[in-house]
Amino acid sequence: MLRYVMPVLFSIPIYAIGTSLFKQPSGYWIVIDILFVVVWIISYPKQYKKLVKRQTQKILQEGDNSSIFGKKTMLIDENNMKVFSEFTSETISKKSIKTIRVYDDMILVYLSGFTAQIIPTRYLNDESKKCLIKELDIL
Repeated sequence: MLRYVMPVLFSIPIYAIGTSLFKQPSGYWIVIDILFVVVWIISYPKQYKKLVKRQTQKILQEGDNSSIFGKKTMLIDENNMKVFSEFTSETISKKSIKTIRVYDDMILVYLSGFTAQIIPTRYLNDESKKCLIKELDIL
């Protein structure tokens, strides 16, 4: 939405200001609007990645992040997935799982577009990986 809708919404006031306030030809401002939209759409992913990287670095530099990156234990039952660490406890309904992505070195359990549980697979064999995925009702 930010990549496609925002530039179109911003192009409307740009066109209106250019034609009414500056009293310039509408063809000139249509070209400017089209260029604005194209440049925005092309450059937005790179700008967004920079923003996320900067914010992540800021969070990591602020202090103790052991509650985020520390050792955690996961228990899976019929309806829930419980994640425990030294500082936190979290219960997640299996119904809230959006997707699961399986990679060679990790399993990502997506709960939303922004939230995921990362399960490293370096200590799992193929059988335990399959069992884990089956427990999450994805197979």
